[in-house]
Amino acid sequence: MKTKISIALCLLAAMAQAQNANPIKEPVYGSVATALAAPKPATQLNLRDQGVFHLPEQLGTLQQLHFLNLMGNNLEVLEDDVFKLKQLEVLTVKLNALRYLPKSIGNLNKLINFDATDNSIAYIPSEIGKLTKLRFLHLSYNAITALPTTIGNCKALEVLAVDNNQLSFLPQEISKLKKLKNFNLSYNQFNEFDAQWTKFPALEELNIEFNHIKELPQSIGDLKSLKSVFFNNNRLAALPDGFTNLANLQLLSLANNNIKEMPRNIGKLAELRTLILTGNPVTPAEKQRLKQELPNCKIYF
Repeated sequence: MKTKISIALCLLAAMAQAQNANPIKEPVYGSVATALAAPKPATQLNLRDQGVFHLPEQLGTLQQLHFLNLMGNNLEVLEDDVFKLKQLEVLTVKLNALRYLPKSIGNLNKLINFDATDNSIAYIPSEIGKLTKLRFLHLSYNAITALPTTIGNCKALEVLAVDNNQLSFLPQEISKLKKLKNFNLSYNQFNEFDAQWTKFPALEELNIEFNHIKELPQSIGDLKSLKSVFFNNNRLAALPDGFTNLANLQLLSLANNNIKEMPRNIGKLAELRTLILTGNPVTPAEKQRLKQELPNCKIYF
């Protein structure tokens, strides 16, 4: 469990760093007024937790902004001024009351990091595909039922977090994201594991916990870069033999499924250090076999 916790902490730290300004690089202003009064064009503006319902006047005049944090306000709509900021690289609108993303999001074609976690967003426009420099996209804790096919145009994506939504399928174009390293689909409504999801050569972490998946394709073994996998709280009864081709796998969580036996050649997972099987009907004989096959792995039954 310590391994899972440490990985989660590392991810949270990375996310926190991505949404924080860099005061060493450039001054960070806490209001539009102070930014406009600055001797040099402002590049970083932090309006976090100010309780605003509407964007400040003249925000759109700060044309050199690279960083804008609007986290923790009461915004229901992203107003036009945001989309005048063509130099934005980091935009955080986490913890607001947004119901949709406007098509104008496509105007921010220099965005590298966009965090819209914890809103009420139900619709993602196709214009999201214009964000071809986007590396980090956080859409967790919303009400999204579908992603547009144009998501496949965001080929620089390394992190895609769409957990805690209402997704039951993904467009086939998702397989175009060849640089994807972290993919979080947990807490959705998936009944099947699409073979298209095995076409991410750079993927290191895959999280599909708390869905309704019953089986995995043999091609899951093609995800050669995988280090951490979270499949707990699904409906899996077995893993395919191809699973043991994941030679770099270090952490595997399968808690609360219906697994009685692991693949016969499980010993091929020589890098596996943590295996979580709690809440599965694993027999005593299988437990003993797994301990012998995986001597360097901490196993939780």
